[in-house]
Formats: sequence, structure tokens, C-alpha cells
Amino acid sequence: MKRLTLTLLYILIMTALTDSAVHAGWVLYDDFNSGVINSSKWDIDNSSADITVQNGKVKFVHKQGFPNDSSKLIFKTSQPILGIRANVYVVSASGDLKARIGSYIGKTENNEDVWQQISVRQEHTNICGAVSVENASGWLYDIFYTGFYYPNRTIFPENPILKKWFTMSVDLSSLPKITYKVSGQGTSTFTLPTTLRPRTSPLYHQIGTRSNNGSGFGTVYFDDVYILQ
Repeated sequence: MKRLTLTLLYILIMTALTDSAVHAGWVLYDDFNSGVINSSKWDIDNSSADITVQNGKVKFVHKQGFPNDSSKLIFKTSQPILGIRANVYVVSASGDLKARIGSYIGKTENNEDVWQQISVRQEHTNICGAVSVENASGWLYDIFYTGFYYPNRTIFPENPILKKWFTMSVDLSSLPKITYKVSGQGTSTFTLPTTLRPRTSPLYHQIGTRSNNGSGFGTVYFDDVYILQ
């Protein structure tokens, strides 16, 4: 009986260890305390923005006059990314500038790309989650859109999303279900209406900024980036 008990205990321990290895949960990816952008963790795109590390945070200075400009750090890891979480602070923003966490998650039956993002949007003075369809020419239409609004919006009528830290995340671990979450503002879940085809080219999981029409400019910080594994 004692040997059987020890055997069962060993099996339970090994099962727990194996399960934790497969489902590691939220793991710190980068806190930028090294003072530099770690080239083993990130690819930097060729955008017009200045991307540096300052005081243990990555700083994006997005410039005006560059339509469809995405400044981003792209995750550089062989491990699957099932979700992304980060702290975001918008110092200043104008035009259609947005600070975002985003990635491609698959393709439609018509071979169009499906993109998801959660973003702080200056033009709407809110944070939103969205899933959209794109082709080689760009955005086609949204499949899903949800807005998170700062609860004390009336206290900050000038712009409730400026100069405040937000923790925002996307959970893709249960696709076709996608879950967006913003600290102090709640959670929103969406289930894709159809099964997506795999995207053979990179998913480009990323953090960064974007301006569609080129009017957007400003300064944004990201810190304490976690990935779900």
C-alpha cells in the first residue's frame, strides 16, 4: 500500500510539472531594465518613429506626416504566444495616433488576413479592442469592436486617457474566443464566427504605435511586457 501511495504521488507530481510546463501562464518577457532594446527579444521595424529605452521603459516618439505608419517592436521568440499584457502610458497624442498591442491571428477562406488589437486611441479618448480583416491594400472591415471607457471620464473631460498608466491585455489561448482586458475598466470577450485558416507568414505579435492618415503624433511608453504561454 505504501509503495502504491508513493507511486500515485509521483504520478501526480509529474503530471503537475508537465502541465505547468505546457501551460506556463503569464511570463515576464521584458521590463526594459537593461536600458536598451534587447535584440534577442525584439525586432524593430523600419518606421519613422524614434524607439528608445528611457528610465526602464520603452519610449515611442511617433512623428507626424507619415500615413499608414506603424512603429513597433515585434516579439522575437520561438515559443508560442497565447496572449500579451503590458503597461501603457500616453504622454501626448494628436490626430489619429493609437498605442496598441496587436497581431495577426489567421486568414479567412478568401485568404485575407485577420488582425486583432487592443489600443489606446487618442481620437476616441478611450481604449478599444478590435478584430478586423485586411488584404494587401490594407483594412477592409471590422468583425468586432468594443470600447473601454475610463470610469471617471467626467472628471477628466479634456482627455481621460492621457498621462495615466493602463494595464491592457489580449488573451488568445482559447481561439476562436478572444478576451480583452483593461485594468479598472473590465473585460470583453468575442468569439470568431468562423474557424480561421493558419497564416503561414509571421503573426507579428507586437507593441507600438500607429497613425493611419499621418496626422497622428505623440509620445507613448510601454513597460512590464508579459506573454501568455
